[in-house]
Amino acid sequence: MFYFFYLFLSFFPVLTHFLSTFFHINFMSQSSFLERFSSKRPDERTTNWSPTHRAYLAGTINAAISDLQTKILPTGNIALAFTAIADKDGNLASAGSLAAAKPPHTAMEFETTKVRYWNEWWKLERSSLWYTTLCPISSPTSADSTFDSESGESTKYKLSANPPTNALKNTAIEFPWCNSPLGEGGSFSLSTTGLLITAVDPQWNPAKEFRLEVYYLPLTTFSEAPAPPLKQIQTPAWEGRAIGGVFDVKGEYAAFVKNRNRYPLGEIMDIFVAKLKGVEGDIVATRVDAVKIGGWEPLVMAVLWSEDSKTLFLGGEDRGRDKLYALPVDLSDLGGEVQEVREDPVLLTPDDEGSVNAVYRLPDGKLFLNSSSLTDSSTYTILDPSNPSAPSTRLLSSFTENGIRFGLSRTQISEFTFPSKDGTYNIHSFLLTPSFPSPSPSKTSPVALLIHGGPQSAWKDAWSTRWNPLMWAEQGYIVVMPNITGSTGYGDKMREAVAGDWCGRGTEDLEACLEWVERECEGADLGRCVALGGSYGGKRHISVFFFFSPFSLLMIWLDAFPVGMWGLSERRRDREESTVQKRDSDLKKGANHREKTSMTEGKASKPTQPQKNKKLTTPFPAGYMINHLAGVPLSTRFATLVSHNGPFSLTSQNLASDTPWAVAHDTGSHLWDSPAVWTHQDPSTRTSTWTRPMLFIHSPSDFRVPVTEGLAAYMVCQMRGIESRWLGFEGEGHWVLGRENSLVWWGTVLGWVNRYAGNGGVGRVELGPPVTEVGGSQRWF
Repeated sequence: MFYFFYLFLSFFPVLTHFLSTFFHINFMSQSSFLERFSSKRPDERTTNWSPTHRAYLAGTINAAISDLQTKILPTGNIALAFTAIADKDGNLASAGSLAAAKPPHTAMEFETTKVRYWNEWWKLERSSLWYTTLCPISSPTSADSTFDSESGESTKYKLSANPPTNALKNTAIEFPWCNSPLGEGGSFSLSTTGLLITAVDPQWNPAKEFRLEVYYLPLTTFSEAPAPPLKQIQTPAWEGRAIGGVFDVKGEYAAFVKNRNRYPLGEIMDIFVAKLKGVEGDIVATRVDAVKIGGWEPLVMAVLWSEDSKTLFLGGEDRGRDKLYALPVDLSDLGGEVQEVREDPVLLTPDDEGSVNAVYRLPDGKLFLNSSSLTDSSTYTILDPSNPSAPSTRLLSSFTENGIRFGLSRTQISEFTFPSKDGTYNIHSFLLTPSFPSPSPSKTSPVALLIHGGPQSAWKDAWSTRWNPLMWAEQGYIVVMPNITGSTGYGDKMREAVAGDWCGRGTEDLEACLEWVERECEGADLGRCVALGGSYGGKRHISVFFFFSPFSLLMIWLDAFPVGMWGLSERRRDREESTVQKRDSDLKKGANHREKTSMTEGKASKPTQPQKNKKLTTPFPAGYMINHLAGVPLSTRFATLVSHNGPFSLTSQNLASDTPWAVAHDTGSHLWDSPAVWTHQDPSTRTSTWTRPMLFIHSPSDFRVPVTEGLAAYMVCQMRGIESRWLGFEGEGHWVLGRENSLVWWGTVLGWVNRYAGNGGVGRVELGPPVTEVGGSQRWF
């Protein structure tokens, strides 16, 4: 680790000069210039390094710290804030003290609903937020000093001799509350006036609700000890989840978004602004009401102040894209409960291509954007919002050159809208096609229907290494991605319609989608259709707007190359060299493979073949995801089904989940109040009609949908003689994130669907035997 820092520091002056020239950023004037110089030593102590060509030791914190933020104070000191473990007395816990406090047994006992979350069991240690300062040394030696180009002076810093202060001591707040990648643990913002903390309300009951509140800790010198009293920012009648509390440039105002109800998933977020400076007593936020003007109803998930504090930049999800808007605010009118903005927020980013991932405000008022799309893993853009009606942009880089590096094109991406079964609403969907003509003599392609998760979520025009639809498209599939009932970004009415009805409307939307594809999509062979999804139904795409230091650009770039996309160009050349006859032979092999005998109702019978033209006349008893889809008539349209981390028994999944309140809300009742409602929507009650070959993927560290759900569904297929396979990954949770694991995931999934869709030939992934049968390490699965 030390070697890495010295190596990086020797390169740092060149990198700083290049980036500051290219991006017009004066790095030495930025408050976050120490972020890349924090190193965890082998003894778990953290060392801070100065950003100079010749590194020096600024100080050592005897603990493992994370989430470091810095800010230059008017006094010349530098404020530091970070998260770390606190001991039972609320003091900073060193690695040694944590080891000494570890009991000799491995028992876990609980009397609360806080048992486990996301992929970790609750631990005895409690995390907290800390602050301290770096102080300038009065007479630094020239060899060790840091040159400030603005003042023309040299300064050297050292860590304060006083121990870091626990900002949350004597409160019941734990921060971060959990390590979930979904932002459920909270966030904090640092300013010269203190800390703004978005944290889980300690008074909440995690068995029934999920709440985050915004707290303000006023600080002046960041040497205050103990910490001053924490002030909760009041939002009368709004009791849901707050997100992204941020200071304005001067630290005098705060902005955040929050929903009204205690059940937060996908609900429209309202915008709040609060005055902090000079406020005695309670701080009450003013709601900025712009959501209902002109029908504007994106799901706002992030806010950022402009340089002059007259505008809020809003990150909003709208019709399958994450977009950036500008909304003017009047800080002189914050005394009331509501401030009405009588104009629509202005869209700053394209309405029809890509999604914004991250936004950073530059000193000159411009914005630095990181975005992606279905064809581009990462783009960097400078946006000038000074004229919101016609913002100017300058593209700095496109990692995949808008897909050209992989032979991809935006012409492969299209969208369509189809009516619901009853004609009362419309559903939006993405459609992706291969980058090459169909090799089939009939010029048709198999269809892959992807069902997103949540259910309060949506498919988006954004890059992903986990559920990347182009991976199926480049295997020759026409990929259909409908945002069915429950999807976010289409208004509250569409999202809330899934509550109490996980099964009916969602299944009808899928059927209507297939009927549209069959009627309107030339070349789509629904006789070779496969359906894939995970969690509720498919990939749960979580969009998180975040604000970052330009020092992270290099690391983002190094991590941007997509796992699983290696070799696309080579495979494309192989496809061009293949022959139609070879493909036809493989197609026939796939069709013959599906003729194998299966067991239905305990008797041997031939599985029903995918029926291209069958109209469903029986009512839908259920069908909210792949496991549920397997038991309804619509399943006969699919050659195979792929279920990634999907619930099997609604009862066991919900009550054993880390979010037991979620399904109770969506079903409209608790199990003990209306058991019939739960049974009606439970996939495990319809296994007698399962016939389709199924692939199950589930990993043991998934506490959102416990691994027993996947194992139970897999065992149903095994006991009934239905062709099936189960894939699991040690150490993985709800998402498969390990790079090598991701390659195995893609190889198995693509190989499985290709087998049953009769999709063979050069360039197609073939399904091999299970990992445990090819001489690999005998892992638990």
